[in-house]
Amino acid sequence: MTSLLEGRFAPITDQIGFVEAAAEDLADWWVAWEPEDAVYRKTRLSGSFAAILAALLPLAYNRSRVVFVPTRSLWTACFDNRPSGSDVMFIRVAAQDLATRAVRAVSVPDARIFSLYEPKPGALVARTRRSIGAVDDDPWAWDVLGDDEPLPFEELDSYRKRRIADRLTHEMMQRYLHAIGIDAYDDDFYAPDKTAYLVQRETRFPGDREITREQAQARRNTTS
Repeated sequence: MTSLLEGRFAPITDQIGFVEAAAEDLADWWVAWEPEDAVYRKTRLSGSFAAILAALLPLAYNRSRVVFVPTRSLWTACFDNRPSGSDVMFIRVAAQDLATRAVRAVSVPDARIFSLYEPKPGALVARTRRSIGAVDDDPWAWDVLGDDEPLPFEELDSYRKRRIADRLTHEMMQRYLHAIGIDAYDDDFYAPDKTAYLVQRETRFPGDREITREQAQARRNTTS
């Protein structure tokens, strides 16, 4: 299984959100969308993809940093500093507000999830056009949500396999994402101009607690 940056930034990279919009537009949207009782600061980052992800550290149980990373396509990648992995479900709100598409991608040993969201008139969040998931919930669970009509690139024969883990593999995830212009597990896909946007919460909340990436990885390995 191919992982971003050889897994050095897990759990940050375990889940990735993509929005079909410019990175700076997304950063500005985030600042406007987040609660008014907190102060957020937008910063333009320069450096390698690894250096950009390092700007998220340390990890925080109450999310305090988000990065919006341009890619070699029209999609912007979204990561945050939650110890359990990037919580990217805000992309559904962003897609609705910005009238564009969003994608959630998860491909780790115990879960593969591909979700495509599209804006819906009058809704608060983008609708689920199609979501396919194979997740080890002890036992493995299989879910297909959204429209009944499959996307053109779906490999439907695979969905009939007896072993749930084989119905949506990492290789299939790569092909699905590539079909819509996302090379999610190629390090060179990200930050082609070595720039990105960081939005950081400057307001401290009661109960704010931080841990290192190494601590989060150790806990992840213990529970996996």
